[in-house]
Amino acid sequence: MYFRYDDANNLIYERYNNLLMGINQSGSQTQQWVYTSWRNQSLNDYSGNNNAYVNGDGWVQVTIPAGDYVALAP
Repeated sequence: MYFRYDDANNLIYERYNNLLMGINQSGSQTQQWVYTSWRNQSLNDYSGNNNAYVNGDGWVQVTIPAGDYVALAP
């Protein structure tokens, strides 16, 4: 497991090349750019919130609704 981002209200981690998980405890939606193991890859959000796309450098913008989570994977 790789921790990709954390602050007082958010945690984003990756189970290498398997799942990118983001948790938001704040009262507002958050967005954060994080590095991943994928390249040029669409990621589906299996929590039903926001799909994402990983660019060629391995970076993806993760959007997490207020008080919710995302579970992104190919």
